[in-house]
Amino acid sequence: FGTGNGLVMLSEIVQAGKINGIDLSPLMVKEAKKQNKSAVADGRMELTLGNANNLPYKDSMFDCALAVNVMYFWDEPLPIFREILRVLKPNGRIALFLLKKETFWQEVLTTDIFNPYTPDEVEQLLVQAGCTDVRIENSPPSLDASFCALAQKSA
Repeated sequence: FGTGNGLVMLSEIVQAGKINGIDLSPLMVKEAKKQNKSAVADGRMELTLGNANNLPYKDSMFDCALAVNVMYFWDEPLPIFREILRVLKPNGRIALFLLKKETFWQEVLTTDIFNPYTPDEVEQLLVQAGCTDVRIENSPPSLDASFCALAQKSA
């Protein structure tokens, strides 16, 4: 969740339930908690230091999972998708927002830590992980360099 700016917007949309998030960086956890102080204080949001390879949550706990611009950092996305499916309830949804591989190198500083993906690659990984109803939604023309991958955990 980085600095937590996206969580501020998400908390304005989510009127019922609870938002949980993890980040690898203690600094980002601290900053995001500061950005979302009231939502954390009233129990609508819980932000935790953690790793996507081993999510600190019970099986079948969540209705949906959202990852924005983080898949590039996953060395092996397939086990992470399976871990996300583990914590999702039956029929739970996954939404991933990414820059397209073909425009990634033009948009972002290139280093060895980024693993860009095409929409087809993400779709194939989600299917391999066991997701159903996998589809790719391209962003509007003003954001043509990005896409959203949507999938569901089977019942």
